Amino acid sequence: PYDDLKSTAYLMVGLPGAGKDTYIENNLSNVPEISLDDIRKELDIDPDDEQGRVIQEAKKRAKTFLAHGEDFIWNSTNTTKLIRDKMRRIFMDYNAYIHIIYVSTSRSEAQKRNDKRHYKNKVPSSIINSLFRSLDPPTEIECHKLTIV
Repeated sequence: PYDDLKSTAYLMVGLPGAGKDTYIENNLSNVPEISLDDIRKELDIDPDDEQGRVIQEAKKRAKTFLAHGEDFIWNSTNTTKLIRDKMRRIFMDYNAYIHIIYVSTSRSEAQKRNDKRHYKNKVPSSIINSLFRSLDPPTEIECHKLTIV
């Protein structure tokens, strides 16, 4: 009945190597970003280690943006509906407009791009394969706006 949304939360979805960072650089470079990859580097946590501290720090940063009514990007794989639902609940609690951006690519293309990354930024193939097997593409009912790239 009325628009009480305070900010936009951009929720990136895609396999490692799909092109999420490239999309952000080309389309949303002026929007602050919460990158789980960057937080892993800050905390010196490998992608195949326990991710609890990484997720908690990222959620803390998201809640700060949300509390101030500021737009931001949540940049992670978010390949399952269950994971996205956890973030969506937080976004909705703060009356954020949810814009999901799904960067779709094949497993082989994602692996090829990942192989070209600097060794410190590579994601183990086992993680890419696992994420691909559990991939659950987002739908329009999960958000205010869905962009598929």
